[in-house]
Amino acid sequence: EKDTRARFPKGGSVGPAFEVPLRPTSPLFAQGTRYVIHVIGPNMNPERPNCLYGDYDAGRDQLKQCYHNILNTFASLALH
Repeated sequence: EKDTRARFPKGGSVGPAFEVPLRPTSPLFAQGTRYVIHVIGPNMNPERPNCLYGDYDAGRDQLKQCYHNILNTFASLALH
C-alpha cells in the first residue's frame, strides 16, 4: 500500500489497472510474487469520490472494464 500511494498519491480514475513492483523485502517477493496489480473499481458510496449513486448500469460497465484491464495487465506481466 505504501508503494502504491507513493506512485499514485491522489489515487486514480476508475478502470485503469497498474502494476506496482514489490520490494525484495516483501514476504510475497520471497514467494515469487513480483508485482501487485491495482485497479479502482466503481463506487456506490456517496461519501467517497466518483459515486455512481445507484447507477448499476454504469457500475456494471465500469466493473467490466476493470476486469478487462486487470487481465490484460496480468497477461502482459506474465509474458515478460
